[in-house]
Amino acid sequence: MQSSKFHNRNLIRATLLGGCAAALGFSAPAMAQVEEIVVTAQKVEENVQDVPIAITAVSGDALTAAGTTSLENLGQLVPSVTFRKGTTNANSAVVLRGVGTISFSIAAEPSVSTVVDGVVLSRSGQAFADLVEIERLEILRGPQGTLFGKNASAGLINVVSKGGTDTLEGEFTAEYYEGDEVRTRGTISGPLAENLTFRANGFFGKYKGNITNVAPFQTKDSKINGYEHLGFRGLLDFDNGPARIKIIADYYEADDDCCGEVTGVSRGAQLNAELNLPLGVAQGENQRFVSHNLVTQSLDRQWGLTVNADFDVFSDHVLSAIYGYRNWNNTELREGDFLPRAIVGTPELHDRGFVETDQQSLELRLASDQSKAFKYQVGGFYWKSENT
Repeated sequence: MQSSKFHNRNLIRATLLGGCAAALGFSAPAMAQVEEIVVTAQKVEENVQDVPIAITAVSGDALTAAGTTSLENLGQLVPSVTFRKGTTNANSAVVLRGVGTISFSIAAEPSVSTVVDGVVLSRSGQAFADLVEIERLEILRGPQGTLFGKNASAGLINVVSKGGTDTLEGEFTAEYYEGDEVRTRGTISGPLAENLTFRANGFFGKYKGNITNVAPFQTKDSKINGYEHLGFRGLLDFDNGPARIKIIADYYEADDDCCGEVTGVSRGAQLNAELNLPLGVAQGENQRFVSHNLVTQSLDRQWGLTVNADFDVFSDHVLSAIYGYRNWNNTELREGDFLPRAIVGTPELHDRGFVETDQQSLELRLASDQSKAFKYQVGGFYWKSENT
């Protein structure tokens, strides 16, 4: 099978930027200086060089420059990370150091956990939304159960979103790829009041696909292995020094008709005739035709609300509270026999599956001054997840 994310592309990109700054100045520095990289791999902000675990931090700008739009492409940037693409989101998985969990069961928790703005995602399929307005990704290799729970036995991916800005800024990007693939995204951020800023963004992407379905019920040149994604996100960012509060709401939906199973070798005279594939391309590694009377699809709908608050207490401690609610609806349509109709004496292998995950979590944590020789964290965690 071939995912629509990995076809060859020629890109045309247009970007518009706006801001309230009156001028920009540029000067050549006398000496190159390595910028400090701050991560939250241990629940507190630290220089990445001070974190005693195997960690890779990737900035949002690096993700954009590399064309990385989801966790599916992360292996191109980070060593030891691979993505196992299944026929649906439910049986796809991120693998760290060769360890991951691939299962259709809704009772199976991932061994590579994903945390978005402090909220742990219940199922791995929730993590495959488009990466938009990301400040950085932190990839933690090896068991992370001490601070992140039991479903991080192989590692963890920590996603940190961009916050508000003190000046009014805006950006709109439109991209066109060969095969009539289109992606657009826009964002605006700025101040609302004293100590209060905001950020709002949205995105849309569409691609018809790179496989032609020639089944009789299909229209001419019906393409599959494509997608249609859209999403919105809004953030309020309050910071008066002793108190820092972020409220984030987001919505995402994806309609993917991936992945069509191509027939690379002969399936016998009868099935070859049933497939009715064009002469000369019925077999072979480069053929791009199928004949399916059911198109495999993955339909995702999810939304969430996150409240992330930090308070300076006892002069040198930080009290943190993180509340998260997420709802994920996933419908999977799977073509199992890859034929245009049922063969006499053989039942059709078609599958329709539905998963709904409704989760809530609350974390309370008290952290001492991390710059001192003796430092500690203490906290509690509440979790509720209902899966149908």
